Amino acid sequence: MSNIDIIRQCFHDGVQAQTKERAVSSSLNVSLTDELRRFVDMRASDQDVYSTPSEYVRDLIRRDMEGSAILAKVRRGLDDIKNNRFAEESVLTIIEDYR
Repeated sequence: MSNIDIIRQCFHDGVQAQTKERAVSSSLNVSLTDELRRFVDMRASDQDVYSTPSEYVRDLIRRDMEGSAILAKVRRGLDDIKNNRFAEESVLTIIEDYR
């Protein structure tokens, strides 16, 4: 197993500091198989879009969060349909309003 330490630092009074009390972010230690570590290292190389393993992992988490938010909206929409809650406007009108 390999470990990736993801250390995010904060700034306090203009000086870089790693404090638990004032930190707006935190650290995470992830255990990976050697195969997964090689993949992460490959993705976080000069030949790919990510410059560090931390950047790669943060992007994966953000994408997962976006996917979860979309899924939650779909579930709410399905619940609205199930409970006969409909908008008074047509779908086309709603789409036009957002353009």
